[in-house]
Amino acid sequence: MDTNIICSFEVIGDPVAQPRHRATKMGGKIRMYLPNAHPVHEWKKRITEACAEAHGSSEMVEGPVRLEMTFIFQKPKSRKVSGLKETKPDLDNLMKACMDAMGQSGVWQDDKQVASVISTKKWAEAFESPRLVVVLRK
Repeated sequence: MDTNIICSFEVIGDPVAQPRHRATKMGGKIRMYLPNAHPVHEWKKRITEACAEAHGSSEMVEGPVRLEMTFIFQKPKSRKVSGLKETKPDLDNLMKACMDAMGQSGVWQDDKQVASVISTKKWAEAFESPRLVVVLRK
């Protein structure tokens, strides 16, 4: 095993991007929120649990880290070509949901420690299931 790997894990299912917050006015003040029913909440919970389990009881990571994320989506039957996914959701919003959830797992103090990112979104091959694959390295 690569000694630079802090933890690695997978979360099965179509990845969900972090949505934009919504705004409402309450008592003359603007309040930003995400609807409770949005699927990103469950997705982030699953990432947090998988990251915490993969990291185990290890201490919080200090210093810079390299984060590798591969978002694999179910390919529609109408799509003939495999490979990289160029359609929505945006890659940066997928990364945001993942990094926020990993922070909740206690693997690091803050996602500002992420000094290097390799991130890909692609279509699943016939033998693959949709999922997120994460590798966190020193």
